[in-house]
Amino acid sequence: RERPARAQTPFRCATQRCWKFLFSRGATKLFWIRSGAAILAALFWIAQIQTVFKGGPSGERQRGVAKGARRGRWPTVFIIGSPKAGTTSLSDVMFASHWFCRPRSNDGNKEVHWLNRKEVFEKGVEWYLAHFGHDPKCLPQDAYQRYVDASPTYLHSPGAAARLNASIPPSLKPELRFIVILREPVARQLSWFNHLVGQRPVPGNDTKTSGRDFEQEVQLSLERRGENWGGLESGRYARQLEEWLAFFDRRQILVLSFASLTSDSSSTLRHVGEFLGVSDWREGGGHALVHSNEQPRPGKLEPRDVDPQVCADMARFFAAENTRLYTLLAQPPRPPSEPPFEPFLPPCPSRVY
Repeated sequence: RERPARAQTPFRCATQRCWKFLFSRGATKLFWIRSGAAILAALFWIAQIQTVFKGGPSGERQRGVAKGARRGRWPTVFIIGSPKAGTTSLSDVMFASHWFCRPRSNDGNKEVHWLNRKEVFEKGVEWYLAHFGHDPKCLPQDAYQRYVDASPTYLHSPGAAARLNASIPPSLKPELRFIVILREPVARQLSWFNHLVGQRPVPGNDTKTSGRDFEQEVQLSLERRGENWGGLESGRYARQLEEWLAFFDRRQILVLSFASLTSDSSSTLRHVGEFLGVSDWREGGGHALVHSNEQPRPGKLEPRDVDPQVCADMARFFAAENTRLYTLLAQPPRPPSEPPFEPFLPPCPSRVY
């Protein structure tokens, strides 16, 4: 049956002309060019948004950075070094105060080890932030209380400063404060050796660590330029600080001497409080600095047990590094509360704690 013709209204005529134009050869080409450009632009911006939330195309991905930063509680105080230099004693005094809050770590101590271990860092920001915000004395959260990550291996761990810089929200970065305690590197190395031996048996020697064991470790490290077993490399403080200074302002990093911490703890703790903006943090607490990480055991290696030639070799290895450190620490700007850093005493006669 023949369909009756529709009335040709002005609107219908305009619509027919529009469709004829859209599907003409020139109009169709222009239409697809514009549509393709719009699609490419949309894909580009989607990729940019994904890059921001996944941590960037270069470097390690921080999974859930934005989400974790909103949900978690970032620490603002970091004790980054160095091991066997009084960091446990200092953190214990801080955690005894109302102002500073302890992380929840797997083994119950002060250290989280997020920045210095790649396999731990890859667990992501949310995993890290889950360690903070659970100290009973810090609940409910006081605006002036600060959570502390006291992982002293951060200082000498390559890439740790870059990982923190890439992970921390930019608005929080100026609020971060770092504390570094430096010990004469030969004495620190011997103390670290005692610490390691206390955790693992020495073959054929159950109670006494021999000086020869330590000397063999030192010789291996000297031959490899300090690159094995954490070795002498961990005592090259200047280059470690320079890596952190590449990402954070010098006024955010308080550098203290282990000798001052042990000989004049009251003044040193006062400097710490002033640096962190809580100068009355020890009032009423009666907190005293004690040797918190002592591991007494029979036959602990003392400096007198070490070959004097080995001690002299170590001292020569660190001499140029120490001079470089003194020059670096004397340069402004520095934290106003930081005391002058006194040169290390000659290592071999000093007692190892």
